[in-house]
Amino acid sequence: MKDIREIKNKTGIRLIVMDRLLSPSRALKLCWSNRKSLAYIRRKFGWKRWLNTVLNYWYITGENTGAGLLDPLFKFFPSLTPYPLEIEVEFTTICNINCLQCEYRHWDPKLKLPDGRPYKGQNLTFEQFKNMVDQFPNLIWINPTGEGSPFLNPDFLKMLEYLKKRNVYVNFSTEGFNWNREISKKIVEIGVDKLWFSIDGATKETYQKIRVGSNWDRVWNNIRGLVEEKIKAKSPLPQICFHFTPMALNRHELIPFIDLVADLQEEYEGWVAEYLTIDFQQVIINDPKSAELQYEPTDEEVRNVHKHAKKRGVKIFYTRPSYDEETKPAGDCCVVWKEPFFLINGDVVPCCACVQRNNRTWLHEFTFGNIFEKPFKEIWNSDRYKKFRKMVVNPKAPVPILCQGCAVYNFKDRREKYGVSKNI
Repeated sequence: MKDIREIKNKTGIRLIVMDRLLSPSRALKLCWSNRKSLAYIRRKFGWKRWLNTVLNYWYITGENTGAGLLDPLFKFFPSLTPYPLEIEVEFTTICNINCLQCEYRHWDPKLKLPDGRPYKGQNLTFEQFKNMVDQFPNLIWINPTGEGSPFLNPDFLKMLEYLKKRNVYVNFSTEGFNWNREISKKIVEIGVDKLWFSIDGATKETYQKIRVGSNWDRVWNNIRGLVEEKIKAKSPLPQICFHFTPMALNRHELIPFIDLVADLQEEYEGWVAEYLTIDFQQVIINDPKSAELQYEPTDEEVRNVHKHAKKRGVKIFYTRPSYDEETKPAGDCCVVWKEPFFLINGDVVPCCACVQRNNRTWLHEFTFGNIFEKPFKEIWNSDRYKKFRKMVVNPKAPVPILCQGCAVYNFKDRREKYGVSKNI
């Protein structure tokens, strides 16, 4: 999609015509750009995993995985949305670094889960995880995510192995600090598909100001170690991608970061990723203490970032380049709700954008249900969830309560005209 500011005030079918009608060509481009990976998957893991990967390129939208070919259909006919093929799961609320932009940093130490346990310090067990994913027999994509460091959950590798045995496309993010060479070997061996390293600086000085408690040298040594394990195994997997959160402290390092990643790709002769990607995700300001991190890039800055990335052969996504709600696509264009998000205790909300509001008590209050207390099929087919799916895509309906304050889509006009539904 073009810079989000270029589609200001273009809603509904206009946005879809501009963007989604290009889905088939994007899907074909993804297949072609990842042809070495696809050949490797077919040879190493068989046709079933190969077919699942191609299906991801066509069907999935999340984390820039695929083209979301059927998304327009689900926007206009939400009742046709299948039982979820993609989910996001929070598997830990444990972290040992203190990133300036992270909501984890600002959680009240007294914050509790509905059952009274402290919010911080929780891990999803393998048994809980298996119980959850086994309720999705046709699962093709998962993002194990949440507010924490993945490998501080001792069952995390076991979870990844289980998913790959089921041929599920696995995409996850890591800070790269809690990592070692054995992890790299295992990740390559089981064929994790895509791995995002979250790095918010192009220099050691800036990085360690932002990611307090992490270590620049250790993280980059771990990234290099993973690339070297890929080379040793002659494996294009995982595709190594990068998250970078632009903010006041690092706004001058976006182009140098593109160079840093592109230079690494050249040094290792293309082994970092077959489809080298950086996702610039604007910092979300959800606490007064982090307001000083905010910055609003100029159009020229955005254009220069795109231009330089193209020159260096890096695909970039510039997510939420403006804090002005009116620059976001209209809320009725959202179909991210086909990808439910499960909180650490099993409560389900429609997507990860709800979670970005940093209001956990509110999320648990308005959850659609708990997967450990009721089969998800019953939750998905409940009257409230069905009404939600119809309401969220209706430009003349109230804004569903869980979509209030969305960081990704614009619900301003709908809020003013039709209000907010506190029941759905």
